[in-house]
Amino acid sequence: MTTITTTSTPLSQSQSLHTIVKNAVEEYLRTVDNSKNPNIHEKVLSDIEIPLLTFLLERAKGNQCAITRWLGLSRGTVRKKLKLYGLMDS
Repeated sequence: MTTITTTSTPLSQSQSLHTIVKNAVEEYLRTVDNSKNPNIHEKVLSDIEIPLLTFLLERAKGNQCAITRWLGLSRGTVRKKLKLYGLMDS
């Protein structure tokens, strides 16, 4: 089984990923005009998925099968997301 490793410092308990994302979403919602951008869910998901998929593509050296295992998604779903965000070569 392939594992993901990083060289950055692990998040502390006081700065969990949950807390970081929560704070970022709260800040985003304070600064955005919701009447002009009603699809907040799609915007937040793409803002999280794009860097996640980009990181995983680099880590997996483009191996989509590895990415599917890491994310627990089907290959079709991963390919659909990569195509949606313009991250797939073809």
